Amino acid sequence: MQFKIMMMQIQIKLLDVFYLQESKKLKNYFLEKIESNEYPIIAPHKKGLDCFQNKK
Repeated sequence: MQFKIMMMQIQIKLLDVFYLQESKKLKNYFLEKIESNEYPIIAPHKKGLDCFQNKK
């Protein structure tokens, strides 16, 4: 029983490390996209804001 708990703790730690690495990759990916102005979510949003301001 004790061994099983230890194995589970090790698995959880490995998952944490994996998620940390993946989230760093994602963060870097989005930062690169933002810096190169290729960020897909912001661009349409800006257009939407422009349309909204032009209507006033």
